[in-house]
Amino acid sequence: MVLNIRELSEEGITLDFALPPEELEFTAKTAHQADIELVSPAQVHLSAAKYGRNVSLSGDVACQLSLVCSRCLKVYRQELGFAIKRTFFPCPAQEQTGEKELELKDMEVSFYRGEEIAMDSVISVIKEELILALPFRPLCNEGCRGLCSGCGVNLNSEPCRCPLDQSSLGLRFTDRLLGG
Repeated sequence: MVLNIRELSEEGITLDFALPPEELEFTAKTAHQADIELVSPAQVHLSAAKYGRNVSLSGDVACQLSLVCSRCLKVYRQELGFAIKRTFFPCPAQEQTGEKELELKDMEVSFYRGEEIAMDSVISVIKEELILALPFRPLCNEGCRGLCSGCGVNLNSEPCRCPLDQSSLGLRFTDRLLGG
């Protein structure tokens, strides 16, 4: 599927479709994220309208992810919804050289060549926004008590097994902070 620039109008068109996980090729293993997996097709609802030679793309995406809690390491599922707002401009006739400091408004800009915007470009925008919408520290729930730093048990499901004399060393510090 492509967006033909000549066929678009100011009234625009609506695009509703589902993107399977493999279409987004989404897996993340970064310094702050353990394994993240898209477990359901991403439901995409977008509007595309033309203003002169520019194309405005806006709407929202909803999906379900499998995440690893940053406190207790439990795998859990989370719904994630995020907005898409992007303006596609025709590629400039000459490439600009040199460095340019990006501003926030520059993050909402993409470029197209010719008379159409390929679906690959739209999917790239969705991938970018999905990555930006990920939680920095995923939590299975706000009250997650995490793992005991001494004995390693999941404090959400069982009590700490550390000897009481070790608690003075701060091994139950997390538990005390969270009111346990």
